[in-house]
Amino acid sequence: MTTNPAVVSTAPVIRRKWLRPVLSGVVSLVIVVGIFWYFIPQFTSMSKVWSEIRGMTGVAIATLALAALWNLATYLFVMVGATPGLKYRQAFVATETSTAVSNTLPGGGAVGIALTYAMFGSWGFSRSRTSVSLVVAGIWNNFAKLGMPVLALSLLALQGKPSGGRVVAAAIGFGALIAAVVALTALLKSEATARRLGLIAAAVANRILRVLGKPPVHGWELATV
Repeated sequence: MTTNPAVVSTAPVIRRKWLRPVLSGVVSLVIVVGIFWYFIPQFTSMSKVWSEIRGMTGVAIATLALAALWNLATYLFVMVGATPGLKYRQAFVATETSTAVSNTLPGGGAVGIALTYAMFGSWGFSRSRTSVSLVVAGIWNNFAKLGMPVLALSLLALQGKPSGGRVVAAAIGFGALIAAVVALTALLKSEATARRLGLIAAAVANRILRVLGKPPVHGWELATV
């Protein structure tokens, strides 16, 4: 009895095709279960959260749902705009997975970035293309976050007199936003300026690391260039 070579050669390929979605689904399920049954209950009571939701009006729930959907959509727009060729479905998977892991797991930020690189690589994007996407998206996300205190202060000023602490928080956020814009402008001005900023950042980091007894960093000027 002979075996068809074509059938034998294609068997591993077929096995990998169905094995990868199954493993992805299992990993996703484990992450979701870990988030809702282990990590979130450490910081809040799910029963209290549910009781608060049940006490909300229909208008409040609808407003909260629309705000949540808009929050998800804005991340998709940024990722697709910063990564030519990326589909909205892929952007949704990448942003939701990395955000869920980053906000719940210990050291989740590093794990989230690693997951993003893995997912982008599986979709055919190179590491350099993924790095550019993460940097561009991160810059604009941080600009938006730094600008939020200013917007919040403006809304509070329309409703009444804001407290001193809120004014200080808004002022700090506005100052950080200006500093970030100035730093980005200088970074994009020339290679010499980018190298200088990298050396300055490395010098500041090395002073902090020296106090903590950690080894110094190297090559930051190459990264900024």
